[in-house]
Amino acid sequence: MPFIPIVVPLWLYLRSNYGAIEVPFYDKENSRSKKTVTIVGNNKSETLTICEADFIYAKAQQNYVDVFYKTDNGMQQETFRNTLSNIMKQLPMAWQVHRSYLVNLDYLESVEGNARKRYIRISTTEETIPISQIYYKALSKRLSNSSK
Repeated sequence: MPFIPIVVPLWLYLRSNYGAIEVPFYDKENSRSKKTVTIVGNNKSETLTICEADFIYAKAQQNYVDVFYKTDNGMQQETFRNTLSNIMKQLPMAWQVHRSYLVNLDYLESVEGNARKRYIRISTTEETIPISQIYYKALSKRLSNSSK
């Protein structure tokens, strides 16, 4: 009890100055455009180095993965002999929305559909990407956290 007048003001001072979590200004365009990722396939000649922000989505078909990315000429596609899980490890910004699809959420235009069948529209393409019910829960949680 006699330490309260000494401890409480010190505690309040430290909490006010060091207790707040400060988020530094984050310039999304400039900082992401500088980071590059290298995607490597199982064959020796399969490598692709792109800016992290240029990755749009990836589509798996058995042992092959089609990676779609943005270039100056529009959207390009590169096919790798690899699994989707290995490609996902190489792309830190990729978000899995289906067992066969990875998506960069920066290109997300809308989430449409009903409880049984949902899909994503990507801003750079007309293709619709399906969303599994399992991945939809995590995706909706992620989107609700990022909008706050």
